[in-house]
Amino acid sequence: MTQRPARFEAYPAERFIEIVKAWVDHHWPISAEEGRRLFEDLGYAVDSEEPEMFLSEFASNGEADSYFTARNGTVGSVDISVTKYYNADDATVDAKAVAERYAQYCEAVDRAFRGTIVRRREKPRATEWIMRHGVLLWIGNPGSIITLYIDSPRMTRLLLEEEAMGLTDYDDILEDD
Repeated sequence: MTQRPARFEAYPAERFIEIVKAWVDHHWPISAEEGRRLFEDLGYAVDSEEPEMFLSEFASNGEADSYFTARNGTVGSVDISVTKYYNADDATVDAKAVAERYAQYCEAVDRAFRGTIVRRREKPRATEWIMRHGVLLWIGNPGSIITLYIDSPRMTRLLLEEEAMGLTDYDDILEDD
């Protein structure tokens, strides 16, 4: 019996860009309290046990699917769920639907931030943007979900410093081991 692809669940591009703009356009640095408020204002529920963890409408079994990291009370990076979680090797997910939504998200970012993007880089299964004010936006497509990561200007600066020193080619580093 042939198995039909699972229905891929994700935010429409308009909702996705609303979430992205709320974070990217916010004044940085963002305090942990501001980060919590941003998540809540966007409709994400705070995890009762871990205040830096949040539940999207796609969260299952009451498990948080989004979070931010903070150092000294300041947000460093944000991982935001914009799709239902599917196991990366789940062959039942409609990969074509995932790829189409990924393309819509990338086009939405290009339109919404035209004139403020200082670097756009396509990588295997991901696209990365750095904005004029230093925020880095990363949309990944590992095949069965779409991932959204946002780095603060501080974290972006650290990444760029690592790149300048040649320390970010992890494939080469792993080959040496």
